[in-house]
Amino acid sequence: YFKKLKSGLSYDISAYYLKDDRTGFGLKYNAYKSSGTIRNQQITLDDGTTYQGDFSDDITISFIGASFILTEGQNSRTGEANLELALGYMVYQNKSTIIGSPLKITGGNLGMIGGMGYHFRITPHFLVGPQVNFAGGTLKKLKYKYADGSTETIKLDKEEFENLWRIDLAIGAKFRF
Repeated sequence: YFKKLKSGLSYDISAYYLKDDRTGFGLKYNAYKSSGTIRNQQITLDDGTTYQGDFSDDITISFIGASFILTEGQNSRTGEANLELALGYMVYQNKSTIIGSPLKITGGNLGMIGGMGYHFRITPHFLVGPQVNFAGGTLKKLKYKYADGSTETIKLDKEEFENLWRIDLAIGAKFRF
């Protein structure tokens, strides 16, 4: 179950203004989605009460932030290598179900994405190629919204901080205007 939640679908979109042919500043949006269900589980509470049912998680981690890119010039013949770094806000959301009862868990904090890739030139202004990104942040508090509408915010102790770091492997497309 946890192994399934560790992999998912990620996508991002970035827009850059290149102040010269090699360096630029812009905006990056990235989203990661993962979900899983584990069926017919049993929980016994401290008071001895036993519950049985399904558990599910539907996780979305979103990032938006300012970014910097260093790329080979438009005049390189076969393609362009690039490095990029983005710093911004990362949001965590888990639409969970615990034995039929919905629970929404949210949190947010400073996040970053660093990546590199190589894009092969298809036309003078369109390139495609592999990309690897390291994305993440750390959550220090979480907000819980229960089925009855009540909410609770929990500040996590240092050893309980929620680590959102991951590696994204992707195929990227680049359009130059």
